Amino acid sequence: MKKSKWLLLSASAAAAGAAAAHVLRRPFWGKGPGREDRLAYAARAVNYDGRRFLNPAVWNLKGVETDVPLSRKPQRPRHLLPTVKPNFAETEEAAVTWFGHSTLLVQMHGKNILIDPVFSRRCAPFPLRSLVRFSRPAVRPGELPHIDLLLLTHDHYDHMDRDSLLRLKGKVGAFVVPLGLEKHLQSWGIEKGRIHAMSWWEERDFDGLTVCCTPCRHNGGRTLSDPQRTLCCSWVLRDGHTQIFESGDTGYGAHFAAIHDRYGDFDLAMLDCAQYSMDWHYCHMFPEESIRAARALGAKTVMPIHWGAFVLSRHAWDDPPERFVRAAAAEGIPCVTPRLGERMELSQYEKYTRRWWRGME
Repeated sequence: MKKSKWLLLSASAAAAGAAAAHVLRRPFWGKGPGREDRLAYAARAVNYDGRRFLNPAVWNLKGVETDVPLSRKPQRPRHLLPTVKPNFAETEEAAVTWFGHSTLLVQMHGKNILIDPVFSRRCAPFPLRSLVRFSRPAVRPGELPHIDLLLLTHDHYDHMDRDSLLRLKGKVGAFVVPLGLEKHLQSWGIEKGRIHAMSWWEERDFDGLTVCCTPCRHNGGRTLSDPQRTLCCSWVLRDGHTQIFESGDTGYGAHFAAIHDRYGDFDLAMLDCAQYSMDWHYCHMFPEESIRAARALGAKTVMPIHWGAFVLSRHAWDDPPERFVRAAAAEGIPCVTPRLGERMELSQYEKYTRRWWRGME
């Protein structure tokens, strides 16, 4: 090899290495738990082995393991999905506003509870087209009302967006997260005293609203080098009158029956039903499995989430809701599909059953 060519390759490799090192130091990665944190997790979490959080046992169902698409549309719609201007007025009724993917505002017990807020144009720091939204959020973070509780289910970029969290932190009362995510938040300048980190089956009372951290089957971590170093969870919200379940990202499993054994039936279950693939079936449900989960939970009403914003798998953009509503109908479970930004009042769920995406390409 000529010396000049060798020098060029060496310089290119050095530049690439420097760029990679720079990226790995970027603050959007967050910060992992240290030794003292790991000891504390081991004392609280039965599914922690001292280094990683373990998932519930694999749970397969005959007839559901094969992915059978319903829609033949492309992965992205041709045009941006329509949105509705949100209504944030105080309400005595339990209500939910969906902003696409898994970003939700739950209003109950006089509180505003924001879940997995991602308002950025893309859901990761990588310049891939698939990570760019195909629906715009109906609001900007600054237009949201005061947030009493901000809940996170896990630390993947499409659920824990640093930019959105920093834009919101001035209007958030408390951050409620599964174990490990508190380290990211603290590294981004959010005060430790405002963060409540929880393990599975732990509960916290916030002025009569009980927040319960419940199991899911997924994998946490923000880099390839730190899988399962942080906990993933689902959430139960209950106040004595209403009980709501939010699944986070999860594969199907016996944990749904275990949650029902502890808490009983749910007025509403918001369920992961998209970004599925046979390649990662253990951590995302097919829509038919989502409805089986609803049945195991004793859900009186269901709502599909984890769709309507990003392309994170190979299925058609509208395959998840189509399969979800069909499976719900077959089981006789009422299914609400509010438009992006539209507040859905749980006591009037019948008003929110229009399948608004049909007819869109």
